[in-house]
Amino acid sequence: MAGKGAKQKSNDNINVCDEENDGPRELLSRYKTACSDQGIEPNSSLVSTLTNDANPNCGKQILLEKADDFRSGHCRSLVMAILGRSHHHLTGVEGKSIIKANSFKALKELRIWSTEVGEDGVITLADLLRLGEQDIDVNFFELLECGVGPLGAKALGRGLSCGMNNSVLTLSLDYNPTLACIGTIALCEGLKSNSSLKKLSLQRCNIGFGGATAISRVLAFHRTILQTLDLTGNHLGGEGLTNLSEGLKSNKSLEKLLLADNNISSSDAHEEGLRAFAHATESHPALTYVDFSYNTIGDNAKLLVEALGKENNARISTFKVDASVPDSLFSVLHRTTSATKKKAGKSKKKKKKN
Repeated sequence: MAGKGAKQKSNDNINVCDEENDGPRELLSRYKTACSDQGIEPNSSLVSTLTNDANPNCGKQILLEKADDFRSGHCRSLVMAILGRSHHHLTGVEGKSIIKANSFKALKELRIWSTEVGEDGVITLADLLRLGEQDIDVNFFELLECGVGPLGAKALGRGLSCGMNNSVLTLSLDYNPTLACIGTIALCEGLKSNSSLKKLSLQRCNIGFGGATAISRVLAFHRTILQTLDLTGNHLGGEGLTNLSEGLKSNKSLEKLLLADNNISSSDAHEEGLRAFAHATESHPALTYVDFSYNTIGDNAKLLVEALGKENNARISTFKVDASVPDSLFSVLHRTTSATKKKAGKSKKKKKKN
């Protein structure tokens, strides 16, 4: 019976790898085969990463930094290796099974830094999310300073939309100014139906006030579980703050919001945004951390006091404002978790002494 079962598997065109062999060396072997299929040399940085036995996370984490020769072909080979498919297997005859090995589920983090993979490379990496569906278990997906643009962003959004990947908990696309407003809108078209992502980081991606509108829709999705949103350095301005606050009003999951250095100032034109933000955060059920530093709001900080002042909002344990805020307002608004804990510790000591 066992032999018959094995024969049946062979007829189904499925080639399953032994679990004990399904480690970084196995992934490297698949990657080299995929490179050979495309007629390209394996990327030396990736080879080093997958043969670094001194790294306890080898195989669990792929981290590439300044891998200048890591282009779209290498991205495609890596994706095929992780999915257990070769380049020519993806163009199988209709009606026949695609020959594939087990997907490489040991991989938890894919992080590429300061590497110009290009739009084609980003689209290919996004295929890992789209084609992998439930077959991969990558939790952390990061493309830092990789030239992510509108086309790549659209592909990433599609890969993380409802019914696609649900293993990615953190998506980080920091320092990709080519994303801009158009790319953010494309990305959020998919993310606005995502119910598994917990952290989204888009530091210094030039998203502007239009991009803030798109992110607002992600926040407003009733099934979102997003807990951390980092929009540091994105030129939101007062209008962007107003747009973002619309989604924040109906959000119930966000715990940490970073809006530092977003050109929000003491200008009269930014008052509406500050009022909208105060209203949205005042009754938010989960928000405990807000970073508003490097926004020179000056006297306009008074618009936040009633909703976010220490005496009026004990739920927010950390609220950072810029040093340019007048001392009288700074002392009412600014606080950090460490300072709160320190104060609580002193209170406990004093109580014990009595």
